Amino acid sequence: PTIRKMTSSGFILREFQHRVGNTLTILQASFRLDLVGISDPKLREKFRLHEQRIRDLAELHHFFSRDISSSEIVATQYFHPLCALLNRSILAPLGLHCETSIGEVVLDGSTCEWLGLIVAELVMNAVKHAFPDCPDGRVRVEVHALDEASWLCSVADNGCGIRAAMGGTGSQIIST
Repeated sequence: PTIRKMTSSGFILREFQHRVGNTLTILQASFRLDLVGISDPKLREKFRLHEQRIRDLAELHHFFSRDISSSEIVATQYFHPLCALLNRSILAPLGLHCETSIGEVVLDGSTCEWLGLIVAELVMNAVKHAFPDCPDGRVRVEVHALDEASWLCSVADNGCGIRAAMGGTGSQIIST
């Protein structure tokens, strides 16, 4: 048989996403196996909660692994599920929650993918920097049409803010 050389960056990215998904599945399964033989109900519940968080993170990862770049999408159909996943997998376990205000604006899939990454990065930054000791924090995500040719995407929080601007990979994604 002939083995075709695969050099496509798209293939490499899909393969990497597949590997990360498999790793999350293995981690979740290992938590389930660790529960066997534990009789303490409080400890069992803690393990169950961590297993659920891993499952939620795997679902978030799967959300970003989909290729929607070639389609047009109503923003509500993309950002409501994304924000629900961010809330369940990242915010809620820390006592925080996400509010959304998403308009019926139609965006191309590639724009949705980029904005989705930016929204996820800003939500993660809020978790890391804005809420060091605030259990009742809120992150608000808004996507609305300004007119026929332009739209607005904003992420805001009611946290304490960040002391100094950071310049990591997330900042590069947002700048791009």
